[in-house]
Amino acid sequence: METGKTAKYFKYAIGEIILVVIGILIALQINNWNENRKLNEQRKELISNLITDFTTTNENIEIAIKKRESELNRMENFYGFIENEQTISIDSLRKLAKIFFAEYNFKPNISSYNEAVSNGNLKLLKNRVLTENIDTFFEAMDTYGQIYNIGGEGYYRGPIWELRKKLGSLKSITLGSNSFRELPYKKLSYDEFVTIMNEPQTTATFENSYNIKRNLTKHLYTMKSSCDSIISTLNKLDND
Repeated sequence: METGKTAKYFKYAIGEIILVVIGILIALQINNWNENRKLNEQRKELISNLITDFTTTNENIEIAIKKRESELNRMENFYGFIENEQTISIDSLRKLAKIFFAEYNFKPNISSYNEAVSNGNLKLLKNRVLTENIDTFFEAMDTYGQIYNIGGEGYYRGPIWELRKKLGSLKSITLGSNSFRELPYKKLSYDEFVTIMNEPQTTATFENSYNIKRNLTKHLYTMKSSCDSIISTLNKLDND
């Protein structure tokens, strides 16, 4: 009798343990399901925010490319007038020359990406192609920033600064919007203007500005291509 009761209690205890284990496993499964659901929602939200950011950035890049291409075309027109000695008004030449010293900066809208990097959520997007394209985008953006800074430094302590010291003011060879305080400058005749343009220092300064803008345009195209690929990959991940 005692043996029978012990066996019965033993089977009952085993049954209780099995039920407890099953309950724990079910609870863990539900918890894992909830965690995966939350992670999937975070992933979806991150993808959506990144698509918005890189789409806006892509649109801004397109605007920047158009502006840079326009600048390069006007620069080449300026070279054509000078090299072929085509006579146009001195103010028209000064207006074209202004493009060599005007600056336009581009800044991407990547707040969602920066936030994902800082909080570690970027690990939710495990995609080799996406990672490669993002790396390419930021490499081009960093190089763009370095080249842009070189151009800015040249205005204060580089070739543009040396030309400014020589001429007294860029106003003598450029024409732009009136500044708050109009500084005096030497008014040049057409022949004097062309003579200055053909001097080695002036030629080198203008060529340096042209090459900087051309390289900036080149890296904008690289960013544009990377952005297209990033958006395409994000859309595919969003549909998975």
